[in-house]
Amino acid sequence: MPHRKDVAPSADFIQSGFPLGYVFASLVFALISFLTTKEFMAAYGWRIAFMSGVIPVVLALYIRNNLHESPEFEKAKASGKMDESPFLELVQAPSSLGLSASLLSL
Repeated sequence: MPHRKDVAPSADFIQSGFPLGYVFASLVFALISFLTTKEFMAAYGWRIAFMSGVIPVVLALYIRNNLHESPEFEKAKASGKMDESPFLELVQAPSSLGLSASLLSL
């Protein structure tokens, strides 16, 4: 298990994903609006902004496909001790702690 100091920056980075994406989308839209005419923006500009969203998708797929699993996960997978559907096990557990925690976060 990673040390607590190593986990905090990772968690901070993950939590900053949505706000950074929102800022990036706003900057792309502002740049396209600045560089094009109103007519072009109305006809095609939104398509450029929409297609710029492909870049993070491709990056995420690349990272996911090249990311190696931890040795603990590989060992559990090889031993067959993993559940077919961990999410269902979490919400169907008698205590339903996972479901309770999810509902409390709303």
